Amino acid sequence: MRHLRLRLSSDCGDSDDDCNTNYLEFIEAKTERRPHETISLALNYEGGWCLPVDLEKAAALLTENADQNEPVGQILLGDAYLHSRGVTQDTARARELFAAASKTLKASSSTPYWQAAFVFAYRGVPDLFLEAGNWPKPSAEIAFDSQFKNMDRCQTTPVAIVIYNYSNSLFWPGYIGEQFTNGECVYRNEKLAFQIFLESALRHNPFAEVSLARAYLIGMGVTRDALLAQHWFDQAALRLISTFSRDKPEDIRDFFWTVYEEEPLPVEAVAAFDRAEKLWAGPADDLLALALEYRDGKIRAKDEKFALTLLRQAADHGHGQAMFELFRLQLKTATTEDEMSSAFTSLHRAAVADNLPAQLEAARRNAVGDLVRQSDYWAYQWYLIAEQNGANVKIELETLAKRLNSAERYAGIVSVRDWDYYPVIGDLN
Repeated sequence: MRHLRLRLSSDCGDSDDDCNTNYLEFIEAKTERRPHETISLALNYEGGWCLPVDLEKAAALLTENADQNEPVGQILLGDAYLHSRGVTQDTARARELFAAASKTLKASSSTPYWQAAFVFAYRGVPDLFLEAGNWPKPSAEIAFDSQFKNMDRCQTTPVAIVIYNYSNSLFWPGYIGEQFTNGECVYRNEKLAFQIFLESALRHNPFAEVSLARAYLIGMGVTRDALLAQHWFDQAALRLISTFSRDKPEDIRDFFWTVYEEEPLPVEAVAAFDRAEKLWAGPADDLLALALEYRDGKIRAKDEKFALTLLRQAADHGHGQAMFELFRLQLKTATTEDEMSSAFTSLHRAAVADNLPAQLEAARRNAVGDLVRQSDYWAYQWYLIAEQNGANVKIELETLAKRLNSAERYAGIVSVRDWDYYPVIGDLN
């Protein structure tokens, strides 16, 4: 049985001379260890790296980790019970631990699924883990090719295939799809590769979008379709530009061309990247129009998260309507007070940028105290500004004027007339 070689770089190196035994002794002596420290120490004892082999001590450390509901510890301890490694063989206990780990992996969006694959990298995936966790089993068509069974880099494939559908990771779909495309570690299946790329692209994975475009362009697993290829190249290019816009331009291109490796880049892909760069740089009207298409899902697949990204970029170009639409979408999707506050910052920016709908929105909210501090004075100022921009708000101004004293009315009129300073929206309650 091969042991899992999971270790921290600070624990030990490639030879005994590189072992940092002082560090390991320090970790062992700690009364409270972080989960990864416990796992590292256990695996050093289990594998005999930097420490003498002690399977019982390794199992005790894994138990400590598993008792904290850490899925990696639960998987490793379950594997120990399954193969009688440091503990008495107990299949029922192994099943219980595998089920608990699977529940955590499926329920927590913050748990990286690669952990499960990494744990099984040198051992393969026990059928009991799949059964206990109610994971779908790989079908016959994706069974290991026998010539690859003993290659370390291929042994993460079974668990990756099983769990990639549960993951939001950008890595797994591309990894699995390319394996089916090239027949690496699995039987070659271009149609299945295409289906994986399509499912992932519809979940807005830019790397899968590039792979899908390539599939349509060359007819890999699907009928050739130049229009659909161009569509997915454009989608991927713009999404990657927006994701990596703060990085070096050459790095963005490297990300975009990852799936091609040594192949010549198709002219369709180059053109898509050039279009995306120009669109991202402006004009803001085009970015706004595209953002609304993603927001509403009428022309493009609905993607409010990407719509927010495009709206922010258009707003950064100084586009008042983009700032107002950004406020509306931020307010709709806000789940925290910080996100709510950010939305009203966008509303203020839009109103100051002379966007009439934003000015009317600010006035109304201040007048009634809708998610902001109620203020007749600020509402009066915003309605005055909106009136200067052509809004018919005579009734609203008359109503507010009755609530203000003469000094407040005069100050509001003078400040708006002279535009000495910009009014502000009240704080959030």
